[in-house]
Amino acid sequence: MGRVYRLTWLLIGLLIGIAYGPNLENDFVLDDLVMFQADAPQSLADAPRLLYTPVWHRNMSYFRPLTFASFTLDHALWYRNPIGYHATNLALAILSAWIFYRLLQYILPKNVALLAIGLWAAFPGHAEAILGIYNRSQMLAAGLIGLALYNLTMIWQPTRWNRAWAFAYGLATFLGLLAKESAIVVPGLGLLWIVWHRPERKCWPMLLLAFVWQSIFILVYLAFRYHALGTLGVPDVDAFVPEPGLLPKYLEHSRIFFEYIRLMVFPYPLSPDYPLVPTSQHITAFQYAAAWIFPICLGLASLSLFSTRQAWRLGGFCFFWFWINLLPVLHWTPLQIALAERLLYPASLGFCILLGFWAIRFRFISTVAALALCCIYLWATLSYGRIWQSNDALWTHTFQIFPTSYRAQIYQANVAARSQDWQTALDHYQRALSHHPNRTNLCLVYANQAQIYLELQEFEKAQALLFPILELFPEDRTANLMLGDLAMLHHDYRSALAYYKTIAFARNIWDREYASIMDRVQFCYQKIRQP
Repeated sequence: MGRVYRLTWLLIGLLIGIAYGPNLENDFVLDDLVMFQADAPQSLADAPRLLYTPVWHRNMSYFRPLTFASFTLDHALWYRNPIGYHATNLALAILSAWIFYRLLQYILPKNVALLAIGLWAAFPGHAEAILGIYNRSQMLAAGLIGLALYNLTMIWQPTRWNRAWAFAYGLATFLGLLAKESAIVVPGLGLLWIVWHRPERKCWPMLLLAFVWQSIFILVYLAFRYHALGTLGVPDVDAFVPEPGLLPKYLEHSRIFFEYIRLMVFPYPLSPDYPLVPTSQHITAFQYAAAWIFPICLGLASLSLFSTRQAWRLGGFCFFWFWINLLPVLHWTPLQIALAERLLYPASLGFCILLGFWAIRFRFISTVAALALCCIYLWATLSYGRIWQSNDALWTHTFQIFPTSYRAQIYQANVAARSQDWQTALDHYQRALSHHPNRTNLCLVYANQAQIYLELQEFEKAQALLFPILELFPEDRTANLMLGDLAMLHHDYRSALAYYKTIAFARNIWDREYASIMDRVQFCYQKIRQP
């Protein structure tokens, strides 16, 4: 048995290594730079403070202590060498695949479980979660979700450690939440897991204890979260569905759910940005069709889950696995993203289970077809990985397939600005504005445009762009600093002081700008007191 497990480890590691190993030398891309630009700890000694201190970046605050602690560890080991960070992500991808393989052995034959995990490991839609270092939170949360369900499974096994497994189930849930708030789906997946296994009645008291421990750990997490952020929800974000009401949210839920299914069935084109518009603004026949189809699928899946036929039961199980894992991102809560392929991890496992099951069930021809699909997935992942080599390659690709992506336009503008091609940069920023960016990116565009006008010494135009930022975020640091510096440039020290005092507070103990802000405040006081 030990040899079989070692060979399985080797096979899973080899598959993921082939898929993502060539990308170890990739540069930091997209949000990876948040690790260095955010007000976050750079020392391991400061990492425990992440439990009660949020991480700040621009106007966003984050509470993902386990994820940022892993970045701190990487920083201590590798400093700013991306190879080490990518190696950590690769190791986490292998570990997550192994955990889910062990988990699937409790519901599937070993050959089906191995084929399903092979398809899941090679699936190209996971590239964003694995190659984007900052997206490590997705893998950490997924692995701990799998570990929690494994601990739950052990409760009804013949062992003397049932109480310990019940505690471990709650602890794994807690750690998953510390990695990313999307691990809140564990209770729902736990109930799904119990419905599938139907444990004997003598196990029910211990299962109840497991959910009691889980509830306690979730309450502890929520207490830490509220202390750090001042809210239990996701703070400082734009609602993707701008109009309140049950119908717009339900339409968006159904539409986005079927968009994720489309990405699973046909993972092309893949992109770090999908410029979809809210349902409440553009209602189409497809969205209404999705709204009607979804409850039918939900009802059929519910009936199938209690069927006596294994194939039907597995279909219902996979549907609910896919849906429950995506619930946090189906837009019942305010989110800045419309669609992101990284969120298919681990939801996509449900689709891969079905593929593996039916491939083995139809024997040779379908098994060969599934293996061929695995090879196609692997080739697509390798091809997509080359695009992730740098920000330039990634955003050039995004700009080619989605010209309406305002984030791609912003990147093109930033490239032009770094080359001091001011007019080209301003043109790209204007195109980005025409694609209706969310508030955070809107403020980013205004601030970048203002910076260009400052370089061109067109101070009135710069001021005109900064005031709208303060209407959205009165305590926006970038806008207040720039307006304060403009006032000082004109020797209006009282106005400058007013802007600086608006932001003269430390966001957290790692605030890198606080000292320079206080220096400006002190300088203004000195100038005002001079006769």
